[in-house]
Amino acid sequence: MCRGSSYLEKDIYYKSNDYIAVKLLPRFIKLLLNLKILNLKGRISPTGIYPYVIARTKYIDAVFEDSVKNGFEQVLIMGAGFDSRAIRYISSKESKVKVYETDTNYTQNAKIKQLRKRGVGIPENNIYISIDFNKEDLT
Repeated sequence: MCRGSSYLEKDIYYKSNDYIAVKLLPRFIKLLLNLKILNLKGRISPTGIYPYVIARTKYIDAVFEDSVKNGFEQVLIMGAGFDSRAIRYISSKESKVKVYETDTNYTQNAKIKQLRKRGVGIPENNIYISIDFNKEDLT
């Protein structure tokens, strides 16, 4: 919700480019955010959480984007959850970058289902690896 809200921001310090997060929000929440009825800047969440999430997102986005631009061929995202960087930064057919996302099978299936339901294409070079870190190790 924070990332979706940040995409709708006018203030450049809070605005992110995570347009996928908005697509994944329930319509009612999206409406509340658009109408500025739901405000995440400390009113319904602990003070500082919203700016922290946005700053963290912008920083990781910048590192990801720079890595792709500087010729990285592979990116591993551990515990990817509903991360959308592979879609936002490497979705072009020309991209040779492979993004490996690790997470539980349950989370990955939920993510894929929601992306498809909302008409968001998943790049072929976005590879899902199911893993339960409570039972398995990365090797």
